[in-house]
Amino acid sequence: MSGAQQPSLFFVTLPKSGTTYTWQTLAELTGLETTPKTDESPGWTSYWSGREFGIDTLYSAGDFTSQMLRPQALSRFAPDGFLFGAHMLPSFHNVTALKDAGLAKVTVLLRDPRDATVSWVHHLRKMGAETRGYHSKIYGLPVDLWDWPHDRQMAFHVRTFLPLAVNWVEAWLEYYADPARELDIQLLLFDDLKTAPRRYFERILAFHGNTAQSWDPVKPPEPGKRHFRGGRHGDWAAEFQWDDRAFSDLLLADRLQRAYRRAAAAHPDMATARSLLDAGDPKGAARHWLGVLRDFPHARAAQDGVADFLQLPDGLGLEVDAIDPVAQLFQRPSSALDVLERQVTDKAA
Repeated sequence: MSGAQQPSLFFVTLPKSGTTYTWQTLAELTGLETTPKTDESPGWTSYWSGREFGIDTLYSAGDFTSQMLRPQALSRFAPDGFLFGAHMLPSFHNVTALKDAGLAKVTVLLRDPRDATVSWVHHLRKMGAETRGYHSKIYGLPVDLWDWPHDRQMAFHVRTFLPLAVNWVEAWLEYYADPARELDIQLLLFDDLKTAPRRYFERILAFHGNTAQSWDPVKPPEPGKRHFRGGRHGDWAAEFQWDDRAFSDLLLADRLQRAYRRAAAAHPDMATARSLLDAGDPKGAARHWLGVLRDFPHARAAQDGVADFLQLPDGLGLEVDAIDPVAQLFQRPSSALDVLERQVTDKAA
């Protein structure tokens, strides 16, 4: 199957969460067309200065929380097998544009917004002051920002970028939980990309109905290549000053935990598991509890359901960071989940 014969694929990432790595690897795996030849367009010379409307082939305007899809361009490319990437919010405009273009499925890549903020600060420093115009479409940046010491730059972005990143994660979790949502959403983690890249791409392709021409392009992300810096969990703890931490803690509170619980409760396997349990089919229920845990490993109801089936009074032991409940949401204990799946399969046989 060639790239032109495959369905279009749309994915969304939090900035500094493996976007370029994902985009380029998916293109190599599927052969799908990527960004049109915008560098040949008359308006391209001003694009990195922040001006976009001179380029007809762009399928969106703005970036991150200001990004809005351009319906005509989106509908022009979608039927031909195209690989779309974005940082957008699930706004009414964007959701409607996707639906109207026949793009009913979206993969969303989540990352701890605090770690994403650290990567963002390093990214902007590397990009340099000449990109200030481009990044002004997201939020205002002081003229002399690049002259500031690192700690002061970090403090500025903790108070500007971090609130946007927290709301972005929250918005996608809330959209997943919305009973009226019209798009099929796949939620993946930056942790998946780092720890099991082959499985990460297999899940994306299976969700969208695409196939890999070859698995050779899948290589573990390497620091310094494809905009990948390092991607370590908990970088923020070493980079945030005490007042940055205090601001972050107050900003986050339990917002993401609450949104996560609502999204997990909306997982289709959750209702199926409960129905099967009520119908006296604990084996079938356990299989569907596992389906929930594959996507939401820290969903308490699903953990309890599997623990009851396996008769594990002390629970499943899937907690990976009891000290930081926010960080835990963005880590997937894949090996432990694989063991549980074998245990459930053996007991249900």
